[in-house]
Amino acid sequence: MNLKKVFTYCLYVTLAFGLLLMAGCTGSSDLEPASATGIMDLHKEGRRMPEFNLPSALSENSTISSESFKDKVVLVSFFASWCRSCLEEIPLLKKLQSRFSDNGFVLIAMAIDHENKIGLKNLIQKQKINYPVLLADEAIKKEFGGIAILPTMFLVDREGKLLKKYSGHIDRDSLIKDIKQTLKR
Repeated sequence: MNLKKVFTYCLYVTLAFGLLLMAGCTGSSDLEPASATGIMDLHKEGRRMPEFNLPSALSENSTISSESFKDKVVLVSFFASWCRSCLEEIPLLKKLQSRFSDNGFVLIAMAIDHENKIGLKNLIQKQKINYPVLLADEAIKKEFGGIAILPTMFLVDREGKLLKKYSGHIDRDSLIKDIKQTLKR
């Protein structure tokens, strides 16, 4: 290979990696093609949070049902332990759970990489995650409308209606504003 070809190859690899970092994580084969990142308003669609009964990442013998979040404002976060953007958001998510839990708010994480259960348990314990982490299956990902990019989050009101979808790395202030507005309803 001549120097020009090597340089061109390195440039393309660097650009591709940079786009992944800016948009969020899409490196898993079970994810759909990446879509635009940002916030999508879902309240006019009238969709409800799908019902589920999923195993906890800490103990497969323990399951958590969507029924247990009735009358709560819920933020559902789809993530993977290999997703850098997802890992960077954990401190914010822990703060949101602590800050708003007394007001009827709960955060639920749905791990899509449950084939690495030991690594996932270690992540939860090491990061001292203060919200439930469930093992998402293919059905729940489809029922939420498909997960094209990680992290992807859904804000759900007290009646169980999907209000917003956040794709990719989120704007902290917008998310906090949306949670506060939903809690006031």
